[in-house]
Formats: sequence, C-alpha cells, structure tokens
Amino acid sequence: WGGGSGSTSSSARAWTPSPIAARPDARARGVRGGPPRHPWKRARVAELALESPPGLRHVPVDFERETLTRALAAAGFRRGEGAFFSWLAVRMYLSREAIDATVAEVAALASPGGALVLDFVIPASALDAEEAATVATLAANSAKFGEPPLSFFEPAEMEALLRRAGFASVAHFGPAEARER
Repeated sequence: WGGGSGSTSSSARAWTPSPIAARPDARARGVRGGPPRHPWKRARVAELALESPPGLRHVPVDFERETLTRALAAAGFRRGEGAFFSWLAVRMYLSREAIDATVAEVAALASPGGALVLDFVIPASALDAEEAATVATLAANSAKFGEPPLSFFEPAEMEALLRRAGFASVAHFGPAEARER
C-alpha cells in the first residue's frame, strides 16, 4: 500500500505480492483546484511499458477531504493483516492537519507487524546555504505548477508525530541511504 504524487512509476515497480495494493494519491482529484492526476499516472505507467501486477488497484484519496481508512476499506483492504505503507513525495503538498490524521490512520491500519516509509522536506531555515537554496528552488518550481509545498518538518518534529501516532520504532536516513535501500 503506498502513495505518491503521481509522477513516479513506483506503483508498478515496487510491487509486493498481496491480495490488493492501493496507491493513495493526494492529487488524484487535483490539489487546490488543479487537474486530476490519476489518469495521467496510469498513462505514464503505460508509457513506461510497466505491467501492472494482477490485483493492483489504484485508489484515489484526497487526504485533505477524505480518510485513507474509508478509501482503503472501499478498495478491499483488510485490517489486522499487517501492511507496509509507502507514502513518498506527497506530505509537502498537504496541510499539517491532513498529515497528522493520515499518519494516525496508517499507524492503526499497519499494525500488527506493519510499517510506514515516508519522506519529508526540512525547512530551509534549518539547512546549510546550499541545501536551503535547493529547497527554495524546488519549492518555487512546484509553486509555478500551482502546487506549492505547504508542510515542512524538522526531523525531531516528524519523529514526535510518528511516535504520537503509535510508531514504536523510527529510523531517519538521508538521500544516499534511501537510494541504497
């Protein structure tokens, strides 16, 4: 079970055999009035000639207006079986309230034996000059397309949010370590 911004092919590539896999998509119905991303995402997977595994279901979720729990239940997700959730490249486009609520839902849905992997953007004010310039450039480019980043987290803030939601183990790693995994 995973989610992303819709600009990656991870839904087809990062498949783990399971009765069902959902791809919650923050931009499935458009963010802040933007165009829906789901049709574009499916076209991109086809363009890359990636075969969707049997049983893969794309489940659009607007994290600002609906709950992940309800969307996944409607798609056939079975609670209590444990699940691995991949929530990449989406938090920065969501409000803090939507992030808090979704992380709490994932904690409840993933257990027992489940896990969550996510990424987050550190505020430019907490970075060195070169990293801050990169974050500012990425934010400006995203804003040009009508999707400015809304939420930034310091590592301690994200860890506290995850622990409040019920995650007992939290591991931070940087971009190089993420690529290795």
